[in-house]
Amino acid sequence: MKRYACPACNALAGGNLAGYTQPGLGALTNAHRKLVQVSAECSANIDDSTIPFARNHEKVFDYILVAKGTCDVHVIEVHSAGSTHKVTELIGKKAGTSLRLTRAGVALSAKAWHWIVDPTAKGGICFKANDKYGKRLQAAGIRQPVKSLAQF
Repeated sequence: MKRYACPACNALAGGNLAGYTQPGLGALTNAHRKLVQVSAECSANIDDSTIPFARNHEKVFDYILVAKGTCDVHVIEVHSAGSTHKVTELIGKKAGTSLRLTRAGVALSAKAWHWIVDPTAKGGICFKANDKYGKRLQAAGIRQPVKSLAQF
């Protein structure tokens, strides 16, 4: 097992996500890596790594990133934001992610849940942070969608 300076990365690398935990942004697809400009100690692909722990076709966020230096855990979803229905979808994905990580034995508390707008999807962001959809997202603890993640 690769050893990391960060305890959160060691927890990921030593548990059920061991084969899916990569240094830096290594667990992200090439297309998604281009959307993230932050430094990560390690990353894990949640969708791929937790399939054995899935129930009832639940949806989950894409990745866990652990910030370099602070060791804070961040959860990332790359998803379209072109309809207000996507807010409900992301809130459901957060719940599914939490359940699936718990079943996988991953007990990491996320500092933030991030939504990056999928650049291949049609439409931009169809709601504002201060409208009812943006407020629902905020109440669920998910940050407002951004085109790229430049800072945690």
